[in-house]
This record gives sequence, structure tokens and C-alpha cells, in this order.
Amino acid sequence: MLLAFGILMTLIGGAFIVAIILYVSNSDTEPALHFTYRNASGQTSDRIVRDWHQNGDYIIGFCCEANAERTFRLDRVIAWQMGSERHVLLPEKESGAG
Repeated sequence: MLLAFGILMTLIGGAFIVAIILYVSNSDTEPALHFTYRNASGQTSDRIVRDWHQNGDYIIGFCCEANAERTFRLDRVIAWQMGSERHVLLPEKESGAG
């Protein structure tokens, strides 16, 4: 969690008022996504993705496992953990027309 703080001193009515201001980076206010992912080779892994955004059927963000920015296809997510799916616009599943 990235935190920063500042100190504000001001003179009000002959008294100094000191305020400590705490800043939380925007990336920490966005929920991290937790999911199990199957890559193109069929290997599965658990992923935590921060600082993410959705672009159509893809999630792009900082993958904590890879320690780098990665792109994930939503149709390869095999399980969402900790309610992460609430934050993503999931593609509609195709109904079997027959």
C-alpha cells in the first residue's frame, strides 16, 4: 500500500494549527482482481492484478506474480476469488443454439 503524508501549518486566530494529511494512491483505492487463469498452453495459475483497466474482453494491469504489466483474456479466467468478478464487465456466455 502506497501512502504519503504532508504537514500543513497555518495561523488561525493567533494559534498555529498543524494538520497531518494522509494521501492514499489511487491505485490502492481500486480493488485488486484475484483470479485463476488458464493461459494459451493450458497452464493454470493464481493471479492478483492491480492498477487494472478493462478493454473489451481483456483485463490489462500490473500482475503481482509476473511483477510486470500483463494482459488477460476474460474467457481464460476459470475462477474469480474474493468477489473480483463484481468489478469486471463479464462477456455474455453464448447460449447453445440448436
